[in-house]
Amino acid sequence: MKSTKPGRSKLRKTTDAPTTRKPQQHVIEERTAKLEQDLAATKEYLQSVIESQEATNEELQSANEELATVNDELRSRNAEIVQINNDLTTLLSGIDLAVVLVGTDLALRRFTPPAEKLLGLIPADVGRPVMNINPTLPIPEFQTLISRVMSEGRPAQKQLGDSDGRQYKLRITPYRSNEDTTNGCVITVVDITTNSSN
Repeated sequence: MKSTKPGRSKLRKTTDAPTTRKPQQHVIEERTAKLEQDLAATKEYLQSVIESQEATNEELQSANEELATVNDELRSRNAEIVQINNDLTTLLSGIDLAVVLVGTDLALRRFTPPAEKLLGLIPADVGRPVMNINPTLPIPEFQTLISRVMSEGRPAQKQLGDSDGRQYKLRITPYRSNEDTTNGCVITVVDITTNSSN
């Protein structure tokens, strides 16, 4: 019969414990090292994202400043245009002369109050083709004269008379732009009855 030695079995159990701890410690160290590497890579990536965002913010700030400058210029130009428009409207309403401005599209741009009366115009006629109006003053070949001045760029004039015996001088001149191109025409009608009766 074999005798059992309790001391030996206890000894085996105590010697097995350190060998199981070593691999666990090694695994923990590897995981810690991997996590530290991942953390360092994440920090680098976040730093890169922050730097890129800062660069984008600087570009946006610069673009906003440029837009603010452009907006200021546009506001200034709009104010100038409004002032010029007001001046022109005041000037035309104060002229005691029949004047009509026609654009390159042959549409009525502006006209004075005397032109309304003499040519039978109303404010709603602005933007209408000049060919569609029927002047109260008979103007022979009116459309032909306008087309010729627009195409040739030379003024044309004609003496007219109405049914009451009044005499008028019709003058159509090219509307010249700053670049010296024809940008429409200007029609003026002057009552010359007093002058012709002298």
